[in-house]
Formats: sequence, structure tokens, C-alpha cells
Amino acid sequence: MRGTAVDRHSIWAGLALACVLASCGSQPEKTISMPTLNNLTYAGIYRTPVTLQNGTYEGQPFVQGGAARPRVQLVSSLQVYGDLDGDGSDETAVFLTESSAGSGTITWLAVVAQRNGQAMNVATRRIGDRVQIRSLTYKKGTLVLDMIAAGPHDPACCPTLKIRNTYRLDSGQLVEVESRKEGQVSLRDLEGRIWRLTRFPTDTPVPDGITVNIVFKEDKVAGTGGCNRYFASIKNNAAEEIAIGPISSTRMACPLAEMDMESRYLQALQNVERFSFLAGDLILTWQDKTGVHAMRFAGLQGEANQKS
Repeated sequence: MRGTAVDRHSIWAGLALACVLASCGSQPEKTISMPTLNNLTYAGIYRTPVTLQNGTYEGQPFVQGGAARPRVQLVSSLQVYGDLDGDGSDETAVFLTESSAGSGTITWLAVVAQRNGQAMNVATRRIGDRVQIRSLTYKKGTLVLDMIAAGPHDPACCPTLKIRNTYRLDSGQLVEVESRKEGQVSLRDLEGRIWRLTRFPTDTPVPDGITVNIVFKEDKVAGTGGCNRYFASIKNNAAEEIAIGPISSTRMACPLAEMDMESRYLQALQNVERFSFLAGDLILTWQDKTGVHAMRFAGLQGEANQKS
């Protein structure tokens, strides 16, 4: 039985957040190690700095014996490197999420630098509540953030407005130098990339040696299911809500593991209802009789003109 739209979106958001905090994406080459970032002290989120332990900080419960408590967690699947202060050395930009009570999850952007041989958090800025991160890039001494945030008529759970913000590091602060609204998110924002499946469902890595991907182009999708190529039509019902038409595929035979993955993936893909973004990756969510599920794709730049 289907719940309300807000209920389903809340479940989808929870599935996606669990994936990003579990480091579901691939890791880039680092200038500051992940163990260091995972155990660093970060300021600017609460009145006093917090020190992470293995990527997480948990404060005392708000009410004695209660479950609600302040919690900060490092998003370990996305870091960006570049010289933000002009000293010739790269700083590291990371995301943190903070939740205290209720359904909100606040995203923060933090900069970590080497100072006198030690890593330290030199700036932290609030990005927003329940925003979706499409990408973060370094460009000419600035950080360029593409995200999806709640528009004027969006419920907090379900953002649809594309925003591009540019930040510079100035006197220990991340200063916003430009903010540009870029319209409502749509299927067009998925085009131009080959999206490679990395987690299916959200908490399970795709086995080594099996390649599953999807390409979006106008009103069609195509890709490799693990063995065969597949094709289908797709409709953008409302913002991030989608419907994928009947799926056709070639009929090659492959090893059992590949055929099993393909069968499960195509069945899930047929039921996909929504897309969203998470730390630069694509999340597709679907429902079946066991509940709401999600799968995660990493976006590969380059030629994405698959025939359909």
C-alpha cells in the first residue's frame, strides 16, 4: 500500500542519506587522509567545536534517557581539493551533516587546511536543510556548488530548485560570491553522462567484474544490465518523479551471476518512481511489496551517446 507523497519522500531521503554517510561512492586521491578528516575537530556548527570519532560526533541526549541528541557526521564520499587561499598548497573541502531532532538534516561545507604540519578546520558554512548535492568543483580559487534546494512552493522534504553557489575563502570564512537559480530539476539534468551502478540496493556494492549502467537521452533510457543491452522510454511526471516504460533487451547468455544481477536490476528499474542526487551521484528509488529501495550510480564524464 502506498503512503503519502511526503511519507515516501521521507523514506527515500533516509535511504539516500544512509548511503552517503556509509561512503558508498568512490574515493578520490587525497591530500589529507580520510582517517584525519574522520577524527578532526570542526567548528561553526554548534556554539562549541565538535571532534569526530571515526567520522561521527554524538552529543548528550536533549532529554535524559531520550533518543534525540545532536549528531554530526562526515560525508566521506565526496571531497574536493584546490588552493583556496593562494598560499600554493591545496585545501580540502568536505561536507558534514547535522541532525538534532525532527526530520531535518542540515548540510555544512567545511574547509580543512594544513597549518604548521597539522590539519585543521579553517572555515565552515551552512548550506541548507535537506538539500541534494549535485556536484562540488574547484575553479580558479573558488568552490562551485551545484545543488537542489526547496523552491518557494516545495515542501521541505522534496526540493526541486537547481541552485549554483560560488564560494571563496576569505579571512577564515567561506564567503558566497554568487548565487544563481537555474530552474526546476528535470530529466535533462541526467543527460550527458554514463551513470554506472555502484550500489544495488543502497547498502550493497555491485560485485566486481559486473558492469551495469544507464544513459538518459530525451525521452529514452538505455544501458547495459550486466549482460545484455536494454532500452526503454521514460517520462518525467513531476520534477524528480519519473516512470520508465516497458523494457526491451537483447538476449545474450552470460554467467549466472551476471544474469541474476541483470534480472534483479531490470525488475527494479521498471518500478523506479523517483530520481535524486547525493554527493554528486544519482539515486533511483522504487517500491515493491517489501518497501521502498534505492540504487546508486556514479556519473562518468565523457561520451554518453548510446544508441536506442
